[in-house]
Amino acid sequence: LQVSYQPDDDQEDNDVLVVEGSFDQRVEIQLNSLPPRRELQCDPGSLVIAAGELGEPVAASMDVVNIGTLPATISDFNIEVATGEFAITDQPDLELELRPQERATIEVTFTPQIGGAVDNTLRMLTNEQPGLFTCLLRGTTPLPQIQITPNRIDFGSVPSGQTVEAEIVVENVGDAPLTVQPPAFLRDSAEEIAFLDPPTEETVLGPDEALTLTATYTAASSTANATAIIVNTDPSNPQAPIPMLGRVQRPDLVVSPPSINFG
Repeated sequence: LQVSYQPDDDQEDNDVLVVEGSFDQRVEIQLNSLPPRRELQCDPGSLVIAAGELGEPVAASMDVVNIGTLPATISDFNIEVATGEFAITDQPDLELELRPQERATIEVTFTPQIGGAVDNTLRMLTNEQPGLFTCLLRGTTPLPQIQITPNRIDFGSVPSGQTVEAEIVVENVGDAPLTVQPPAFLRDSAEEIAFLDPPTEETVLGPDEALTLTATYTAASSTANATAIIVNTDPSNPQAPIPMLGRVQRPDLVVSPPSINFG
């Protein structure tokens, strides 16, 4: 027994095949079919392009595959959000018919502008319904990231005239070199707070490298407040602040004897 199927539309079909025999025997066989469809898919499913530096274009290719059961005619390729970072730099001829399991190659170029991870969408339009298929595009660019430990300093209460020190570690926890300028203080910072032998030129820290600074506080007559600024190339924190506080320890007044009895 051979059963054939000839679709006449794009809808799912269901039916029952009945086989009858002698002695009133009857067997029912369910028949169904998946509806014919057009479906384009990207290979790989999402295109990830790793760039090296800002402004330097990097190209990568992906295949467009017809995983449906009907031919699809590609009418256009475009990038969903025109930011200028993603561009289609090589593509098949338009009006190309892809039959089931056929594929075509498209090239996309990523030119990073802000760094980090950037997502967009490649749109593929066809003459036939459903008419639109999409693929994820992602571009990544290594970036430096500054981490300051501790991110604020409290020198505590210090006897007048004495000096205390505190270490500050400036670390690059990103994946690109971090340039750090010599530390500076905001204009209204107290003079009692300073850095001990700070660098006088910029320092370049590779990933996981660190720079140690030493801050000092010399107690005078009143509480001292200061804010240090670390200018650097981390785009998310280009002027990293470090608040600092120092207090003068007040001497305890002792009276002896604590009481007097004149009798």
